Amino acid sequence: MHHMHRFVALPLVLLVVLVGSAQAEVWDVYGQVRIYNGTCNTGIGMNGVTVVLRNTSTGQTWSTVTVTDQAFMNTHGLTSPLGIYYFHEVPYSTAYEVEVIEPLGVVCSTAEPPPWNANPRPVGSQNYRCFLMDLAGTDFSPHTIGYWKHQCTVAAGGNGHPQVPPAQLAVYFQMIYDLFNDAPHFPIAGVSHHNNGPLTPQAALATFNAPNGGSAGMVNKTRKQLLALLLNVVSEYVYVWQDISTDDRVISQAITFAADMITPAAGSAISTAQSALDKINNGQVVPAGWIPDSYELIYYGSPQGAVIPAATLPETPLLLDNYPNPFNPVTTVIFALPEAGEVTVAVYDLAGREVARLADGWREAGRHEITFDASGLASGLYLCRLTSGPHSGITRMILVK
Repeated sequence: MHHMHRFVALPLVLLVVLVGSAQAEVWDVYGQVRIYNGTCNTGIGMNGVTVVLRNTSTGQTWSTVTVTDQAFMNTHGLTSPLGIYYFHEVPYSTAYEVEVIEPLGVVCSTAEPPPWNANPRPVGSQNYRCFLMDLAGTDFSPHTIGYWKHQCTVAAGGNGHPQVPPAQLAVYFQMIYDLFNDAPHFPIAGVSHHNNGPLTPQAALATFNAPNGGSAGMVNKTRKQLLALLLNVVSEYVYVWQDISTDDRVISQAITFAADMITPAAGSAISTAQSALDKINNGQVVPAGWIPDSYELIYYGSPQGAVIPAATLPETPLLLDNYPNPFNPVTTVIFALPEAGEVTVAVYDLAGREVARLADGWREAGRHEITFDASGLASGLYLCRLTSGPHSGITRMILVK
């Protein structure tokens, strides 16, 4: 049997280049997010990472998500076209800071002491910044389809004793919907969503109980394995950056490959995808050549839309989002007001109990951020509610410890 090869830490590098001069009215901020492999210009970049640029003097904020840019790679002597971000013609200032939003399973490394590896990082007038990131954990203890099917059976009202309480299972379904439903090659009914919302135990059971024979048999088997793997990811039995093959493919690539194969035109490759996921969910090594290297590394869990320019105000009070989300145990809640007024921002559990009061009083017009420390709360789904006069709004917050 092959020994499971893992990366204990997968750092990542952020390259920032500023174009302009002290006299310029605008300039560009752009760069790359990548896995660190010993140098700053080699290694594979990572798409789907949210990068935030913030003017600490004015409070104006922008966000973007990393993409593929072959021309950038060629211009800057890099070896990967992935993970490129670009802020075009932002007002010139030396008061900028840049930040990578830590998504699921990745944290800022402590291998290098701050301020060198601080996040966020001042941009100033320099043209280079790197952020080293580590996996949040190195656990590899996946559970099989049978395990997750049992959890769904009990949660749906069946007999037995669950290892995962039904309320926690509902949180996992919500996380899959939030993190994967808009990922490349998704959405997939019965895997990432059900009726335009998160899965229910009954909907998940329908996926797990689908027939393995007939013309749809291989598609059904692949959907089962993919749903089990996504549940293993959001419950942190495995991590998306773990190396799971003898040719150094990672779980993120396996997810994207399998999701791409769940189509009627997939051909024989769907059988390979299904077998690869079956091995991962059973804690086995995937043979070389099974998962194509062409599938990108996707940085699942980056919020897209949590940040807006400070100058842009809504017509009514608006609870924008919180980032990171999921979080452990600190997150930042963002809201915007068109005019000054009384505001209440509170956090509730799923039973409707208020567990934290983040704001209660007068706030000026504009964009506001509040830090929420949930150290004293249990993992799960929470609701954050903003109330201002006759207006209110709710956003979901996922605490994962």
